[in-house]
Amino acid sequence: MLARTGVGAYWPLPGGRCRMSFPIASEADHKPDPSGFAALLQAQAPWFTAEIRSLEWTASARFERRLAARFGAGRVWLAGDAAHLTAPAGAQSMNVGLREAEDLGGRLVAVLRRGAPASSLAEYDAEVGRTWRRLLSRPSPSEGAPAPWASRFADRIAACLPGSGDDLDALLRQIGMELPPAS
Repeated sequence: MLARTGVGAYWPLPGGRCRMSFPIASEADHKPDPSGFAALLQAQAPWFTAEIRSLEWTASARFERRLAARFGAGRVWLAGDAAHLTAPAGAQSMNVGLREAEDLGGRLVAVLRRGAPASSLAEYDAEVGRTWRRLLSRPSPSEGAPAPWASRFADRIAACLPGSGDDLDALLRQIGMELPPAS
């Protein structure tokens, strides 16, 4: 759910249940009661017309775009949410972070057990940094005209799509958008 104030999400769950997240402007706007939830639904998801039988759990969390200046040096290396944060809608920070952990782990094993040069760790720092600077950049229209809604929400789109690298590029092309090349 793309809104002027942020990004929300709807996750259907088994048994006719669901999980929803909504962007709110401040902690004061978190109203963990049925009427507060109904107001959020009406304002941000008017298409959701199912009967709300119970509200089982609410929480308020702040999600800000964050990126470490470096992904490691010496004996300290970062992967996943320790190094970057995005909104949870596309689970991008977590999913890309799992690939980073696998990559970093493989490089550490190669350096520590197989005599690979420590420079492969510096390459990890550079590669992951480039990837995330690109992921956190603002998409722009590609050769064709973007979908009308895509231009309005361009600053939020890339972090909401469940992909990175070539997969993210393919998803963005479907809505007429693209990220700038990695630098």
